[in-house]
Amino acid sequence: MDIHDKLFTEGVEKRVEVNQRALVDKLLARYKGEFTVFRELIQNSDDAKATSARVQVTSTPNGKTITFWNNGSVFTEEDWARLTKIAEGNPHENSVGCFGVGFYSVFSLTERPVIRSGDRDLLFFWRGDQLSTMSRSTEDTNKGWTQFIFPLENAKWEPNFADFANFLAQSLAFTTSLKHISVYQEDQELYSIQKELSAKTPIKLPAGFINTSTPSNLFKFKTVHSIQQQFTMNNIKEGSQQTSNFLLFDATLEVNNADDISNQMERILKKRLPKQTQVRLLFPTSEPQDDMTRSLSPYPDQGRVFIGFVTHQTTGCGFHMACQFLPTVERENIDFSDHYFKRWNGDLVFAAGKLSRFCYDSNVENLFKLYSFSNTTPSQEVSDGITLAFFQDIAKTPLQLPTSQGIKPISKVYLPFHGVEDFVSVPLVQEKDSRFFKVLKQRQLLHEISMKSLIEELKTKNFDEEKALAFMRWMVDGPKRNKVLEGEIKKHKSQILSHFKLKINKKFVPVSDLKHFADKAWSNVPTPPTMLTHDISS
Repeated sequence: MDIHDKLFTEGVEKRVEVNQRALVDKLLARYKGEFTVFRELIQNSDDAKATSARVQVTSTPNGKTITFWNNGSVFTEEDWARLTKIAEGNPHENSVGCFGVGFYSVFSLTERPVIRSGDRDLLFFWRGDQLSTMSRSTEDTNKGWTQFIFPLENAKWEPNFADFANFLAQSLAFTTSLKHISVYQEDQELYSIQKELSAKTPIKLPAGFINTSTPSNLFKFKTVHSIQQQFTMNNIKEGSQQTSNFLLFDATLEVNNADDISNQMERILKKRLPKQTQVRLLFPTSEPQDDMTRSLSPYPDQGRVFIGFVTHQTTGCGFHMACQFLPTVERENIDFSDHYFKRWNGDLVFAAGKLSRFCYDSNVENLFKLYSFSNTTPSQEVSDGITLAFFQDIAKTPLQLPTSQGIKPISKVYLPFHGVEDFVSVPLVQEKDSRFFKVLKQRQLLHEISMKSLIEELKTKNFDEEKALAFMRWMVDGPKRNKVLEGEIKKHKSQILSHFKLKINKKFVPVSDLKHFADKAWSNVPTPPTMLTHDISS
């Protein structure tokens, strides 16, 4: 009989006990954001299909009380049971919540939270180090609204309400049901934030994009829609309004069931893989002009990854990204540590990169400057995955670029080169200092205009007098300012001079044939074809 058998037959059984206060304190240590409680409540409201929410701060004889309201589905028996079990996450496969610990962030605000939903009230309170509840049945006096009541007692919560309103606006970025949040102090409404959506516009996917697979074959693209989003914040007290517009691309992915990932997901998160999932990218349609727009807009800085709400993870480009990523416990970062979660998350990042390329191709002129492909933090895997997917099929489907001559394929587009572009009629990139074009140059997909292009131009076209004079000044002065240009002109000087023609006595003559120039004495005298006329030489 081995030691295990001996212990089971001869030992004394005793249950392992959990110090619940210490456990909750450790959970709170991972939820450090200023408005963490509200991001959890907003996400829960969206999962409950609420369309409106309200935050109210009131004064009582014992201090302040915060009440959060939403008009979503009232709690079911399953919801009430799950609420009183730590780590009993939402089992619905498409819900954002994963670990069943987010609600417990409310203990950063209060020791005695109360939930009122439907015909039931529930109070949490501490008996020593153990958490207990009291519940009662009551009439549904809230008319379908669910309340979360947090008496602050000795806790301090004195936010800058303008910052809080900006946070709430950002929290609405990817909500599917929740469209409106208001903020009250006592009975006075301070802010009202509203999100309005256009109807979904289906976008025809190009050949080869439908059923495109991700590296681990976990996802295939099925549909893509575009949606116009408008955010409006009303500052009731000041009588001011801020409005911001965005373009949302929403892709539906078919999930290929991977048993090993599904089993791991069910073991840890208590939910199965969904049959379909979404990848959504949010692009600004204008540069930020006010505080709300700056809090929402991913441009000119990098966008963020949203896992229900905003996380620390950046996207590397000027768009926000929302996917059903499997996060770390505090849901602030994507989990790339667990072997199985890494495959799922890595394929979602790749799918987002593919979608970003599709978005680019569908709206090149307005979106190109948002593609910076910068390093991402805290994980570089996001930038690497998006960049890999974006450029993967570049040979089969060349990029189109906005140029001085309209949208052109990248093979026919050039970057400026020390003034050469002033004398060559080829498509040149717009906003040459954009990081996007620098990335294309680094990847050797986009090149500066060359002396070869200039020579070809000189072979086929003759400059008028004004442009010819400008060209000669550039030939003389350019090398003085730039050593690289000096080397290029010296290298191609003979070809340039043999093909560059000036109009002498009504005929175009190669500059290489000119032997003399005329001074003022020749100004009114016919000149031979090998002499540069005075009106040019002067």
